[in-house]
Amino acid sequence: MTPPSHFHEFFGFVNCAYIAASDRYDHSYASILAAKSNNKDPDLLSFEQAMASEDRELWIASAKLEINELEGHNVWIEVPRAQANGSRIIPATWVFRIKRSPSGEIKRLKARICLRGDLMKGITDTFAPVVSSTSVRTFLIFSLLLEWDTCSIDFSNAFVQAKRTDKVYMHVPRGFRQSKPDSVLLLRKSLYSAKDAPKLWADLLFTTLAELGFKQSRFKACMWYRKDILIILYVDDCGIVYQSQKALDEFIDALGAKKFKLTVEESFNKFLGIQYTPTPDGSVECTQEGLISKIIALLPQFLKMPIPTRFLL
Repeated sequence: MTPPSHFHEFFGFVNCAYIAASDRYDHSYASILAAKSNNKDPDLLSFEQAMASEDRELWIASAKLEINELEGHNVWIEVPRAQANGSRIIPATWVFRIKRSPSGEIKRLKARICLRGDLMKGITDTFAPVVSSTSVRTFLIFSLLLEWDTCSIDFSNAFVQAKRTDKVYMHVPRGFRQSKPDSVLLLRKSLYSAKDAPKLWADLLFTTLAELGFKQSRFKACMWYRKDILIILYVDDCGIVYQSQKALDEFIDALGAKKFKLTVEESFNKFLGIQYTPTPDGSVECTQEGLISKIIALLPQFLKMPIPTRFLL
């Protein structure tokens, strides 16, 4: 079979003899795939597993959507390999994940391109704060005391919204090929699994919130507030307590004006896989049915694992 002639076209076959340029680098692609195939999470698939599954066409459609979204964000430009001038060209790897609701129902099949951040050198400033469980509980308490409405925001391709000022070169993702001979991708935006991706995203979002009149809590770095809105942040998920629909709409419009891509969820009650349900007595019931079901399904595998001697009495 003749391989596709353009970077944007996905292979129409599996186990072909064609080796994309993205497979030619010092670190064995086979070892990466072997490590991923040993993963025990049934909702996380390797490239081969996704392409051999009964949902193969759905995974391919998801992969195409991922490429189109990244190009829509101008994440990279294709440049001659010689332009890298000896710089390390970082591999990209696919992560195929089944996204579920808190009750365990399948919401969608997600394909994501990730950079091999473990191979990036010279980047030392990587810290980004993450919301704690106490912050989430505090957030819920405020929503009950204030009797304000809640919602959540999911930022689309959050990490790729942050610009890169350095020069990072990446191989063309597996399953696609270059549109130009012997070319690589120069990243103009950050990418998931880049060593400093969480920090770049946090810096961008925090700066934006400050520009929109929000103040950061002195005690909770991922909690921001102003007189009509309270926010908590967990990477690319944002929980919101708002005083009025007008305040929320103006905030969403302001984010859109700053070119953020996002989806507004109707309620906060399914944040981070935890379902929150208000009860008649004014309290909140928290459940994680989907996660609990997954743990039970994986329990037989865990029971077969040897227990480290340091944990034995």
